[in-house]
Amino acid sequence: VYGAGARLTSYAQWNIANGQKTEERSVGAPVVDAQGRTTFPTTEVTEWNTDGTESITRSKTESGLVYNLFGQLVAQEISTKTRLSDGAFSTETKNYTYGYDTAGRQTKTWVDGREEAGGKVRRFNNYNEVLAFDAAGRVRRTLNRSTQGALITERVSLEDIRYDTSGRTVGSRERVH
Repeated sequence: VYGAGARLTSYAQWNIANGQKTEERSVGAPVVDAQGRTTFPTTEVTEWNTDGTESITRSKTESGLVYNLFGQLVAQEISTKTRLSDGAFSTETKNYTYGYDTAGRQTKTWVDGREEAGGKVRRFNNYNEVLAFDAAGRVRRTLNRSTQGALITERVSLEDIRYDTSGRTVGSRERVH
């Protein structure tokens, strides 16, 4: 739905895959910042089972959007509250920080997270970095490091990521430790 100045005021989108229906919709009014960027602070997603019964509903709130002088998003917080079919709730909060190279390409992402469910709290973080690009500007090598409790997993590209003529990834090899 569009309002004054042809600005988006609300939205809803549906997807059906393998008989399962998903709806995403905006909740409340959008926020327009000084540069004219429109964001929807809160969205809801509902998924239905193939028999038509509701299986899960998530409410996602985005806040703390911070941009650099080039208009690139450098930080945000996303909090998701999920209601499962049994009525139980879980809450997950992720704080994102983004880094860019001198060409303006996003090359680094840090995520610090906290999940609460069933009276338990789980903290986690994740770091992703593009180590190299190919001549066409596509990602060539990557690094991913994730931490959950005392478990640290690191994945590093051992060979260049390969693409088909349509630009889809068709091969890569990583070392995991």
